[in-house]
Amino acid sequence: MIVRLSSWILHESQVARYLEHVESTVIPTYKTAPGLIRVHVLQRPMVSYEEVLTVSLWRSVEDLKRFSLGEPPTDCIKAKYEAIALESRTYQIRLSGEGERPDEPARQKE
Repeated sequence: MIVRLSSWILHESQVARYLEHVESTVIPTYKTAPGLIRVHVLQRPMVSYEEVLTVSLWRSVEDLKRFSLGEPPTDCIKAKYEAIALESRTYQIRLSGEGERPDEPARQKE
């Protein structure tokens, strides 16, 4: 499984408009991409700016590459939102685990 992190820094006054764009345009594009497992959009404040981070999980590097070829140029987004794009990062998951869910009964140790 492959994880891709894409991050934008925006002035706090532009975040709501950018998130509307992400919800109406970007997420639907991700959802139709072959090989996508899941996509999340995270947000964190940074003084008078905010970071918007997209975390996507993919079945393979090839699936991610096919999707990435169809993305709009970074310059278009920078000009429209006066945003700073941080370099996207791609990772391969080597280990993972899940915690217990509160609605599931705890398993007894043998």
